[in-house]
Amino acid sequence: MDPSLTLLRIVFSMNHYTFKNVDIVAFTSIDHALYSTYIDSIMADRRVSLLCYMNGDMVDGPSGISYTKPHVRHLRANMGLGYEEFMSFVYNSLEIDNEKMILTITYRYPAYIGSGTANYVPVRIDDEASLKDVWEIVAELPPPKCMELYIDFRTRDSGILLDELSP
Repeated sequence: MDPSLTLLRIVFSMNHYTFKNVDIVAFTSIDHALYSTYIDSIMADRRVSLLCYMNGDMVDGPSGISYTKPHVRHLRANMGLGYEEFMSFVYNSLEIDNEKMILTITYRYPAYIGSGTANYVPVRIDDEASLKDVWEIVAELPPPKCMELYIDFRTRDSGILLDELSP
């Protein structure tokens, strides 16, 4: 039996009925502490690390793109966020005012070219479809799931790319 199903049976107090040859299960009460544990166990598999690189440049090297500066922030996010929710999460986590700044986010995609060798390709995250594609890629990665994100900033009024910004 699926262990999560066993946990569900513990979490919920169920009444089982049969009506006109149809099985009906009625949940009558919930143990909230166990339910919270159950949800946390599911979400643990759906969390991804975000390594955020800022204040540097993307460069093309022998194994594809890389960044000239080490990552400055490590964030944990739920996989599958929609574009607006994801962008809001990044802005808030990096303490960036989205009314003054525009972020450009590029995912460092590991395109495997054989024998375990990766060539890293830039994938711009700029709308719902591109983020959905990235989530599908990350879902296929073995644990621990990680996204390397290159983040550039520009002010909304001038459009000038900022070289240095401390979150």
